[in-house]
Amino acid sequence: MARDDFPRSVIDALAKRVGVRCSNPICGKLTMGPRAKTSEVVNIGVGAHITAASPGGPRFNPDLTTPQRQSIDNGLWLCQNCAKLVDNDPTLYTEDVLHRWKQAAEDAARAQLESDITHQPREGTIELRANRRELIKSWRVAIEGEKFDFIDYRSTFLSSALYSSMRLHLSPEVVKKIEAPRTFYVGGARGDFVRKYMLLDEVARIENLWGLV
Repeated sequence: MARDDFPRSVIDALAKRVGVRCSNPICGKLTMGPRAKTSEVVNIGVGAHITAASPGGPRFNPDLTTPQRQSIDNGLWLCQNCAKLVDNDPTLYTEDVLHRWKQAAEDAARAQLESDITHQPREGTIELRANRRELIKSWRVAIEGEKFDFIDYRSTFLSSALYSSMRLHLSPEVVKKIEAPRTFYVGGARGDFVRKYMLLDEVARIENLWGLV
């Protein structure tokens, strides 16, 4: 069965209806901008299918027709990282979750168009900050509760949906060290595994970057 990909008009509409920002409420990343030294643009966004474009894909619904799969109602705009995240864990990122993301992102874009952004708080920004605070909290709880035992650490923590959500925001250097094949210890005031404190430091950096402290 061929893929029921979106036509170009649907992809353009998905991007513009959310101001070319990722619809993941934790992310909200701008997905388009200028390319250096040319008049062209850089695009890191994708029109993602809520139910898969072909059998075997995440959240595939066999009851939909081709026009329904290709409809704007079956898509949302995501950055490339978040698009991969939701497709890698369809049990967590269900149809209902993605439909709610889509609606919230469009509502936030509409609110910003209608408001006096100089004097009024932006509803989308307020919601984004609240979601990010909850995410930071969940990251810290998970890290503090993780023993980082070599076997459990490799098989559970790194394959968890929570680590996937965290990994999107970690620096490449930290990702490389956290996912290295060998565990290692450190003595002194901190004790315990190096990875635990490396992750806590990185969460503090992200929290500061997001302006939550």
